Amino acid sequence: MLTVSAKLNLTGPTLIGYGLSLIPWMNSESHEELPAFTGIDDEASAKLHPETEISLRAASTEGKLLLIATEYFGGIGGQGAAIFQDGEIVHGPVWAEAEAINQALEALGVQATEDHDQFDLVHLGRHRHTTGWLSQTEK
Repeated sequence: MLTVSAKLNLTGPTLIGYGLSLIPWMNSESHEELPAFTGIDDEASAKLHPETEISLRAASTEGKLLLIATEYFGGIGGQGAAIFQDGEIVHGPVWAEAEAINQALEALGVQATEDHDQFDLVHLGRHRHTTGWLSQTEK
């Protein structure tokens, strides 16, 4: 994963669970978040940001990549997910009020339990904001 993050000029990865690594979708130097989805005000018109799609298609030749994003304010909003592999989008992109991330994690083999959904099993709730992951990333 260090190769992917370096290739895309992103911060380094951190292990999150189930053998998965998280790479915050932000510039490694400015720590500015990068756009992931556009048109999220309407689930039907939401799509991947063009530069993000191009970058992840190219980087997915190194292995399977999952892009996730959330946008909530006051409990209203949504979440998106897409899986890339071998230069192709193999799942999604999906933007929905709920469950987009869990469905993508399930597609990667993360199975919910009676007590925890996929999001909880890989510890994605550990940080509320993307910047919270920075202290845990590899250099």
